[in-house]
Amino acid sequence: MASETNPRPLRSVARRVIRIASFGFYAGLLLWIAWLAVTRWNGVPANPNWALGVAGYTRPIDPELDRTEELTAALAAIPTPGTLVLPPPPPGMKWGTPPSTTVVLDDVIAGEWTPETRPNLQNAIQFLRSPSVESAIEDIAAISPGGWRPFGSKGPGISSMRIVRQARLPLLGRARYHHAEVGDVDAALADFGVFFHLLSITNDSGSLIGILVAQACENAANTELVHLARERALTPSQASQMIELLRSSFPDANDQWQALIDIECGEMEHTVDLSYTDDGEGKGWLALSCFDELALPTWAPERRSGAWNLLSPLFNNRPTLTAKIERLRRGYMNALHVPFAEAVRILNDVPIEFGVVDGPFAGRYHSWSLGKVYQQTVQRISRRHATIVAVALSAYRFDHGHYPGSLHDLDETYLTLPALDPYIDGPFCYERRDDEYILYSVGPNQVDDGGRKRTWNRQTLKWSLDGDLLFTEPRLEPQYEPTLEKI
Repeated sequence: MASETNPRPLRSVARRVIRIASFGFYAGLLLWIAWLAVTRWNGVPANPNWALGVAGYTRPIDPELDRTEELTAALAAIPTPGTLVLPPPPPGMKWGTPPSTTVVLDDVIAGEWTPETRPNLQNAIQFLRSPSVESAIEDIAAISPGGWRPFGSKGPGISSMRIVRQARLPLLGRARYHHAEVGDVDAALADFGVFFHLLSITNDSGSLIGILVAQACENAANTELVHLARERALTPSQASQMIELLRSSFPDANDQWQALIDIECGEMEHTVDLSYTDDGEGKGWLALSCFDELALPTWAPERRSGAWNLLSPLFNNRPTLTAKIERLRRGYMNALHVPFAEAVRILNDVPIEFGVVDGPFAGRYHSWSLGKVYQQTVQRISRRHATIVAVALSAYRFDHGHYPGSLHDLDETYLTLPALDPYIDGPFCYERRDDEYILYSVGPNQVDDGGRKRTWNRQTLKWSLDGDLLFTEPRLEPQYEPTLEKI
């Protein structure tokens, strides 16, 4: 009879193997943790200047083209309007409570030019004619072309970006004063030239905020220039001067888009430098001891405990993040030199790959897309090109006494280079109506809606997809003029 095998020795051997394996695992884990503690406890990011954070990033500027000090001083010299002074009211009347107790320059480029009935406009004219305003504008005009650093240890900071936006009112207001009150169109065009010069420097700030501020201000300037061109017939020489200024002051769509890509991806690479180590060969890990918050990162000058760095293996390493940024850059670059519709499709398909294990990018780039900025840029190019057409139409009216029946009548005498609607790479929509005309772009939907204006949805805070971009709307109504009341 065969003897039965005793299972107890086998179980005992299995338990010994498990104990040895467990001991080896935990010993290896402890050694690994000890190795992490030794190698990562005192680790610091490649760029230890945490105090600047991401907001301190700007694309590098050639020191010889850095106009930060001159521009900061010129902007600081622009005075603020004083207290509103009301003239004596007519007999039997009194002034109601004015909307503002100070002079508001917004109304200078609004409404009809009737200073005799608009006290705020009267006060604004006195302000615009003051020597201090004249001196500040001369200082801006004297700055050589270049760029500036809106952030950083020596940069003027974001408050100066607000001053750039405020500077549009003295300059555009003076332009309207010169052509509407004095009748000096050349002086008005010179004011536009100074403002475009200021915006050109702001656009070359190397920061996304600087470009967006320049876009908003350029839209305001182009709107006012269209009003001037419709209210005053420009000579062919004046029109040629302004068209050249419009073309030379700002980059074209592709150059601007390339700059935006470089800034956006450069900021992301800067973020990696602020939070990841670098061994000199592009490898590194997340220095959590210098990382304040995961969801909304900030960088503090005081370090936290080095024990936080033991958690760094839970996050993607530097090469992984760098590769994701490069894929994002290539996706954005595909939108260069293609029609608008194709560019929008490309940008909508660009994958946003960042997740919770990507350290400073966790949640930050989930909803953000540079495609939104691309559409703003195309809209700005569209308004700029429409302004060029409006200036050419004004010169045509100066020569012929009326506007042309078609944009095809604007030959090389008025437009040496075509100014096309960037949404369709074709001519703008134009229709002459008696002594006036309407001019518009088909807009993002690329459909001619007959000049019907796009609408703003207050619930979604978005523009409707249908409708056109109109460039010949009347001036806005004044908002800050005091009114007369019967006693």
